[in-house]
Amino acid sequence: MIIPETIQNILLTNKMKVTREVSNELIELQEDVASQFCQDNFPISGELYWTLVESIATAKLAELQS
Repeated sequence: MIIPETIQNILLTNKMKVTREVSNELIELQEDVASQFCQDNFPISGELYWTLVESIATAKLAELQS
């Protein structure tokens, strides 16, 4: 899998040192988790799952930055 350009831009903007390989592994892991979660918790859609993940990530980043 190729890292989407938006993710690559975020990594560069924040000067985070993450290799493309590590980023790809994380993306693949997240996609596997999303798929399994949606299957186990039907009828949760992929869109709802990723919206929840975004909200959780936003809250966690705010917590870490404070």
